[in-house]
Amino acid sequence: MAREQFYEKTRQMGFEYGPAFQTVDGTEIRDGHGTGLVRIPDTLKGETAGYLFHPSLLDGAFQILLMSAPAQTTEQSTSPYLPVGIDRVRVFARPTEQMRVAAEIIEADDEHIVSDLRVLDPEGEVLVEIEGFRAQSLDMSAHLSPQRIDRGLYELAWPAVPRTAAEAPGENDGADDDPGAWLVFGDEGGVARALARQLAELAQPVRRARADARVP
Repeated sequence: MAREQFYEKTRQMGFEYGPAFQTVDGTEIRDGHGTGLVRIPDTLKGETAGYLFHPSLLDGAFQILLMSAPAQTTEQSTSPYLPVGIDRVRVFARPTEQMRVAAEIIEADDEHIVSDLRVLDPEGEVLVEIEGFRAQSLDMSAHLSPQRIDRGLYELAWPAVPRTAAEAPGENDGADDDPGAWLVFGDEGGVARALARQLAELAQPVRRARADARVP
């Protein structure tokens, strides 16, 4: 596949690569192996000296694999694949003006793909070796429930915070003083319910509100 055809296909799949990331010169997919040519674009020639191996050039290797992934699935899916993990990356030498990428498909289906990649110079010497590159179908990601996605994005934690002297009840608190009431926001996790119960046991006025409650 020629360079122009390759990036026309990426645009059809929703990937708009700018000039600095259009490093692929051509690709060929055959029998579970993907190969492609990667070159340093003119827009990067003044920047590569600041990197051991410029990220845009590594991204070119990933592009070759990700665009070849649909051809390896059982149903010839057209869904794009997105990187989700790498086991190991080893950089042996700096990039050359032109390089060849060899991608070996370890396993692939309509949901995910696992591959090993090598970036080689024109003489066949290995410049970069990437093991256990994993990508997941965008269709698969879209089917994840919001709760499962949330668990992958953040962790909910309730750290204990000691009360300050100003917050602690004093000996001279007057009976006529209006201490107000505790307003506890929470979900169905049980933390807010337990906190409200403890406050009530301490004779503290408390009101509970669900985090998703509608405000009139």
